[in-house]
Amino acid sequence: GRFSFLSLWTPASNLLTCMGMVLLLLGLTQLFRWRRRSRFLLAGGGAFLILLSLIPWPHFSTEYIQFSVGSADAALIWDQDAVYAVDTGYEDGALSDPFGGRKDLAEKTLRCVGNARVRFEEDALRMLRLLRFAAVLGFSVEKETARAAREACARLRTIAAERVYAELNKLLCGENVTKVLLSFPEVLGAVIPEILPCVGFDQRNPHHCYDVWEHTARSVGFVPPQWELRWTMLFHDLGKPLCLSIDKNGVGHFYGHTARSAELAETIMENLRFEKELRTQVRAQLACFDDMFPPERAAIHREMAKRGREVVGNLLLTKLADNAAKAPAGLERAQKPWRAAQDVYDALVSEGACCAIGELAISGEDLLSLGFAGKAVGLTLHKLLDEVAAEKLENTHQALLTRAQRLHRSGFGAEKQEGK
Repeated sequence: GRFSFLSLWTPASNLLTCMGMVLLLLGLTQLFRWRRRSRFLLAGGGAFLILLSLIPWPHFSTEYIQFSVGSADAALIWDQDAVYAVDTGYEDGALSDPFGGRKDLAEKTLRCVGNARVRFEEDALRMLRLLRFAAVLGFSVEKETARAAREACARLRTIAAERVYAELNKLLCGENVTKVLLSFPEVLGAVIPEILPCVGFDQRNPHHCYDVWEHTARSVGFVPPQWELRWTMLFHDLGKPLCLSIDKNGVGHFYGHTARSAELAETIMENLRFEKELRTQVRAQLACFDDMFPPERAAIHREMAKRGREVVGNLLLTKLADNAAKAPAGLERAQKPWRAAQDVYDALVSEGACCAIGELAISGEDLLSLGFAGKAVGLTLHKLLDEVAAEKLENTHQALLTRAQRLHRSGFGAEKQEGK
């Protein structure tokens, strides 16, 4: 069987804390006329007991399950799925498959070993792990296992955010993520409740043939399996149920929903303990999600200089995915300008187009030598980048130097310098 050390350690640690506090207080006060050495020993012993109680002992399951001694089959019950509960005999090396794992593997089916509800009560994270396996492997979930997961999903709220976040990252990058999102919204909603209002929410708009959640799930599957892209698409329409307005023709509109979605995304990323880098990437993608520009070289180059090369590349992918998850009617017409924009973007990247001040063929020192000073240096560099991105100025040292000289003669930046 499996013995729960944690079930004994938790009350024991509380007792040690109390004892330690008593000894520490006795040692630090002069309630009794003890020698200084005695008080020091008491205080030291109390501090030691308090530190001992704070040791982060390994977490063992608090569930106790009685197994018959020496039962290998019983030990395999601790595996979540039957396909993993296959073992090799200790003596003859024969394959032991007491729960039909090989059959499930052949049929691409995921099922819990024994009673699914009991398995999920032992460790609620197994529900997300189940969905992750389905998304990554493309396996279906057995009926009773799926029902148990839906009924027990509230237990996921007791799981540490870091463990939930790790499973969701893997789940979202699965090839079959769309099917899983559509099949188990209530399970995902237990850890991201902000998605639940989207489930079944009619958009009442001719451009959309799916409710908000199905549109979201499909768009997640249409972007490449990169964390910043998959999370962006999961978040991008969360604010729609809060922003619905119906015009006189009965058509639904969602003014301001992108900003509202970004606010909800911030809450979710905080609750799930997103690392700083991924949070910054998702925030950048949501900030430009509604940006519109023609598929022209200057327009796309300016967007790259404004948002950054990688952000614009991801933006184009999210635009295509968002459109692909809408009504089929008019889809090709909607996608055409973004595919053209993708071609222009690829050409600019292959050419090494200048998209940042650090990529200009002129430096601040060059501007200082021309007579610029203080804030005028930065202002001039930004001005030169804007003109390069607008395809009005070549990014060569001579061209930039000549343009900078003209700006200096015209007094560009001088008024900022005077008002500093």
